[in-house]
Amino acid sequence: MLIASMGLFTGRKQKESAPQPAMAGGERVYSLGPTPQSITAREAFAAVTPYVEATGASRRLFLILSGANLNEEGRADEWQFHYIFPNDQCETVYTVMVGAGSPVAGCAALIEVVTPWPPPGSTQEAMLQFQGPAARLVVEQQWTDRIERLPGLPEQFVDSTVAVALMKEKGSDLQLDGESVRLKGRTPPGGYPVWEMMTGFEVLRTPFTQH
Repeated sequence: MLIASMGLFTGRKQKESAPQPAMAGGERVYSLGPTPQSITAREAFAAVTPYVEATGASRRLFLILSGANLNEEGRADEWQFHYIFPNDQCETVYTVMVGAGSPVAGCAALIEVVTPWPPPGSTQEAMLQFQGPAARLVVEQQWTDRIERLPGLPEQFVDSTVAVALMKEKGSDLQLDGESVRLKGRTPPGGYPVWEMMTGFEVLRTPFTQH
């Protein structure tokens, strides 16, 4: 892994000693050890991967989102990876935080937030509780519809440093530092996976994978 080869995330885990299954709802925090103040998307993804793989479940990565302080090099102090688990009826967001924003003092952190379907307190949950078997069919169909609306992303992707460099070539006046601009990896409906960035009223895109 890129991060391991760079000596990142090598500290002792302080909150959890090992990855836990993502199927149980709720939030967990893991310490990832000392890191630089900002990291790339692939560096963050390398830290997330062991925790995702530990679930042993069918999964689909459908969104990657940087923190709002993406810099000129394509590095940020926060990266989110959004997964859906079709067979286990839940979604999980893995957030890697480094630098001053980390909830673990002096270390990077991985925050795992699992939301089951139907979400607690949702209309769908109330339907299941009060409307009987017919409601279950409706709620299950809504889950199927949600899965279909979230096309997946390949786990081999162009790093954020490359994506930002390509976007800067397309928009020579692109200035990132301090502009609260986020880099997003997603698959538009009916389209191909892209890295996407909105700056002002302009949307810049570049391929998510190498051809």
